[in-house]
Amino acid sequence: MKKIISFLFILLCLFSQAQVTPSKCVRIANSTTAFGENITRGTIITDATTGKVYSAFLGLASTKTIATCTMGSELIELTGSLSGSIGNANIQLVGVSDITGSTTEQPLYPYTNLTPTGSHLLIMFSAPFTVSGQNAQDVTVWLWINQVKIRKFKMNIYSNTQCMSFQHMQAVTPGVQVRVDVTWVINGTSLMQYGASMSERTLSIMDLP
Repeated sequence: MKKIISFLFILLCLFSQAQVTPSKCVRIANSTTAFGENITRGTIITDATTGKVYSAFLGLASTKTIATCTMGSELIELTGSLSGSIGNANIQLVGVSDITGSTTEQPLYPYTNLTPTGSHLLIMFSAPFTVSGQNAQDVTVWLWINQVKIRKFKMNIYSNTQCMSFQHMQAVTPGVQVRVDVTWVINGTSLMQYGASMSERTLSIMDLP
């Protein structure tokens, strides 16, 4: 009897553990440009021309484009509206300046004040980080909501360039202003976040019901 109870307890523990699958953020030039890589389900896709953001509901071939995907079954457009200091429907901030990392925490984006109409904000961040020489560096990125650290993301950049991306869903009160900050810190002095060409850092924020 004790063996049966122990087995049931272990089985219950296994089923109770959260099953989390990492997702990815990609940025495409426009709706007619091929993805260039296979897109897995759950990937967040940003159209750089229109600023629209989509979620892949199914796995998509590298030859597909946003325009050739079937909306509602292959891609889902994440729509919403935001009002505030930046009056776009879906805010997308793209950093184009080069930034050198520091052992002192510093802004990766200047703060952004938003007044949501819905009850949730979907915050998506993506940026490649480059380490010079062969010096591996740790980069830590913090997401702040209303000047409180909400989430921490850390990666070891061991050679050349590696990309960090994350998504965060934040419950908010409609009509009440929200401040969003992103900061970063490294454990050395040889890490860069380049803002030129395809190395831009992107912060997308969407207002959702």
